Amino acid sequence: KSITGNTLMVHGTMPQIDCRLSCKATAARSSLTLGTVTFTGIKAGDQVVADGMIGELSVNGQQVTATFTRLPYVVPGLQTFNCPEVLTVEYYPTWV
Repeated sequence: KSITGNTLMVHGTMPQIDCRLSCKATAARSSLTLGTVTFTGIKAGDQVVADGMIGELSVNGQQVTATFTRLPYVVPGLQTFNCPEVLTVEYYPTWV
């Protein structure tokens, strides 16, 4: 399931569902947080991806080092991401 925006309804019953968060930076930023991952040194136009499904962090398709406590995930129900950019959120609805 793929949704663009910063608020979405997550379907499934798994307590945590790995997800992929991505956005295109509209402005240069010293730091940009996507879910649980903070990237630094972002330039306008950069494509930033925090992929909790395959465990990869990238900017413009190149793997990067970023600060995080856990790779991104969503939880069932209404979820809002605090991000200055419009996010694309991808996940597989999972029921147990």
